[in-house]
Amino acid sequence: YDVTSAARLIECMRRLLKPSGVAYIAAKSYYFGVGGSTRQFEEQVAQREKERRLDSVGRWQDGASNVREVLRLGPVVGAE
Repeated sequence: YDVTSAARLIECMRRLLKPSGVAYIAAKSYYFGVGGSTRQFEEQVAQREKERRLDSVGRWQDGASNVREVLRLGPVVGAE
């Protein structure tokens, strides 16, 4: 993800998800040549979303290719 596309994705999920809604995002941990990463995406979510948080719920690493993750965007406990 680059900063611009990440911001658009966060805004899209904000508009489409109900307050109690959850989104799962499958992503590569690092995007070579673009400069983005799932950690940077997590930081952007933390800056833009005060009622939701992003957690890594799965991580796959085979040693030969890019690390892949499944991220969960959901309500912060107690924010509902």
